[in-house]
Amino acid sequence: RIAELRLQKLRAGPDEDDIAIAKANGRAARAAAAHGFIAALPAGYDSLLGPRDGGAAIAARAYDRLKVALAAVALGAAETALQLGVSFAVERKQFGIAIAHKQAMQNYIADVHADIEALRHTLYYAAWLVDTGRDFSHAAALAKYLGARVAKDAANKMLQVHGGYGFSDEYTISRVYRDVRALRILGGTDEVQRVQIAGEVLRQAGVQIGM
Repeated sequence: RIAELRLQKLRAGPDEDDIAIAKANGRAARAAAAHGFIAALPAGYDSLLGPRDGGAAIAARAYDRLKVALAAVALGAAETALQLGVSFAVERKQFGIAIAHKQAMQNYIADVHADIEALRHTLYYAAWLVDTGRDFSHAAALAKYLGARVAKDAANKMLQVHGGYGFSDEYTISRVYRDVRALRILGGTDEVQRVQIAGEVLRQAGVQIGM
C-alpha cells in the first residue's frame, strides 16, 4: 500500500507544457505535467508500493505502459496528418483539377493509410495484452517504435502534399510535423526500443544479449 501523504509535506511545483499534438480543427491539445515535491515523509516497509527491492520491476512495468500510451498518441497524430493531407488534396486545385487526382498524391495517401492500419493493429494487440494481464513488454516496445516511425512518416508525406503551404503556421500540418518529432524521444528513444526488440528476437533464438 502507499503511504498516506500529509498535506504539509506536499509542495506543489509549476506546471510545465509537455507535448502538443495538433488537432484537425487547428487547435493543439497540450498535456501539462504537474510536479509535486515531498520532503521528509516518514514511510516504513509496510508502506511500500510493492515487495521490498521490487521497485525496478514496478518502474519498468509502468514504463512499458507509457510506451503503449505513446503509441496511441502516435496513432492519433498520424491519423490527423492523413486527414489534413486528404482534405488539402481534395480542396487544392491546379489547372482546374484537384491535386487528389495526381498519382503522386495518391501514393502518399496510400502509403500513410497502410502504415496507420499496421500501427493500429500492433497497438491494439499490445493494449489487449495489458488488459488481459499478459506480458506486454516486447509488444509495448514494438508499438512505441512503430508508432514513432509511422507518425513521423505520415507528417512528412502529408506536409509534402501541402507543398510550400505546409511550412506555414496557418496550416495545422506544420505543427503536427514539429510535434511528432518528440515521439522518437519520449518514453525511450528509437535506439532503445530497437535494442529491446532485437534482444527479445535473439533471446528466442537462444542468444542472450546483455542490456
